[in-house]
Amino acid sequence: MKRLLSIPASIPAEVWAIMWICFCVFSAYHAPQPLFPAIQETFGINPSSVSLITTCIILPLGLAPIFYGLFLNRLPLVRTLTATLMIYGLALLPSPLGANWHGLLAGRIIQGLSMPAVILCAMTYISTRFEGKALQKYMSYYAVSCMLGSFFGRILAGWVEQMTGDWRMSFAVMALTILSALPCTRLLPPVKGTFKRMDFSALGALFRQKGMLRMLMITPCLALVNTSVLNVLPFRLREIDPTITPLAIGVVYIGIVCCSFTGIFSSQIIRFMRSEMRAVCVSILQYLLFFPLLFVPSSTALFFVMIVLNFGYAFMYSCIPGIVNRYSLSDRAVTNGVFLTSYYLSGAAGSYFPTIIYENFGFSTYWTSMCILGSVALIIAFTMRNVSVDQDRV
Repeated sequence: MKRLLSIPASIPAEVWAIMWICFCVFSAYHAPQPLFPAIQETFGINPSSVSLITTCIILPLGLAPIFYGLFLNRLPLVRTLTATLMIYGLALLPSPLGANWHGLLAGRIIQGLSMPAVILCAMTYISTRFEGKALQKYMSYYAVSCMLGSFFGRILAGWVEQMTGDWRMSFAVMALTILSALPCTRLLPPVKGTFKRMDFSALGALFRQKGMLRMLMITPCLALVNTSVLNVLPFRLREIDPTITPLAIGVVYIGIVCCSFTGIFSSQIIRFMRSEMRAVCVSILQYLLFFPLLFVPSSTALFFVMIVLNFGYAFMYSCIPGIVNRYSLSDRAVTNGVFLTSYYLSGAAGSYFPTIIYENFGFSTYWTSMCILGSVALIIAFTMRNVSVDQDRV
């Protein structure tokens, strides 16, 4: 048990730098969610329109990585990371400068176009610098930093709105966090690129690998469900308690920060489970078993329900990037590009279409459809429970 709970030491400075960059990027990405009711009141729009704040960043985020992945080998990775991180930060400025609804969406679209380059550079940097169990470990740390940032952005945005009475100021604060991440790129030693000739057949080779398509489908299925829950949650909380504040809504997301640390112990937990894919199956099963508790009509109860749900999702999410990279026989940049594309396209769908279901047909119909999709993720993972993720790379 002592060995299971030991925290790995001696994290390289470059990994800390990547973690802080991803922490800040995901903070700014998720910050608007607790502000949804306030933004809805400002512009006089319906919930499904407000959800476009998430969709318009996730959609380009889902379309772009596959193309970044194909071209990344021809670009200086660290310089690309620095430039796109700067663009991402500048895209946060339209809102604090008083932009209208369309200006807000335009800024989010620019974020969506620049964010995949930042994240793909971060993932490719780790997968290029490390191998085997070190790769699995530091990919888990990358995932932890993303989840911690997701919570921090929500709670900080809610706090800033409550202190200033102006949700636009939250975007200004997020821009400052991105500014703090820029110096971290100087801690990253240049990665020697392979500068391979562009070969679009790499995509075909990736999908021809036995089991790869199923492996890539697990995360999108559950990500769609989880993204929809996080997007519907502010409206569900306002439905339960019309007086709830943005800060209180942000606090309900605390389950993300409580459970994201499971990624730090992912290697030990996988060893305890004796198989990466069996551990993934257990995490998805836990998520689905507690999913019905979303029906509880209490904001306090939902606070605890989200902790349990996020534990299952956080462990799955922290393991999958390393598993996919170890399982793939293809180029790492292309593998990560396809992984991010499938993940964020499903997130884009989850941020918008389930909200329409909730808005037009009620919570029961929404819950049923999401439960079915989550079960698909479990079935796919179960069929791969005995797969060995370490392959002989060509």
